[in-house]
Amino acid sequence: MRGTRGRPVRGAADAVTFLGGHGLKTSEPIHVRVIDELRRAARPQAQGCYLHRERSVYVRTFRAFRRSGNFLHLPADRVLYRSVITHEVGHAIAACNFSVAPPTLQAQEYIAYVTMFATMPEKHRQRVLQQIPGAGFRCHANAGSSPAAPNN
Repeated sequence: MRGTRGRPVRGAADAVTFLGGHGLKTSEPIHVRVIDELRRAARPQAQGCYLHRERSVYVRTFRAFRRSGNFLHLPADRVLYRSVITHEVGHAIAACNFSVAPPTLQAQEYIAYVTMFATMPEKHRQRVLQQIPGAGFRCHANAGSSPAAPNN
């Protein structure tokens, strides 16, 4: 895994540790690129993206992330920035492990959000989840979409 030092590397390591601990293959190279602005293909409110054909994760710089104001209904801070990186690297690791081609967007997002929330510090996770309306899920069969996604 290649990236800049600090938060991007730690965020990526969170995803590798979590998903590797659940039996996913994590040995494929993933490039983490920290840039000021995302490509046009990304949604305007996106803070990061994964491009499968390049096996590259792109995330905005912390400065650009912070300028966006909020992420997941909370003020953009360093913990949430690290979580963005974890989420995007979760996409990259999942992409190397899916046995169906192409997996649905819901399947891809499910893995990325589970990775992000499972590795997020408890205090932040609780604050984020308190901002999301609804009572939660009684079983995984109801988790077909991602209400926590910043674009929802």
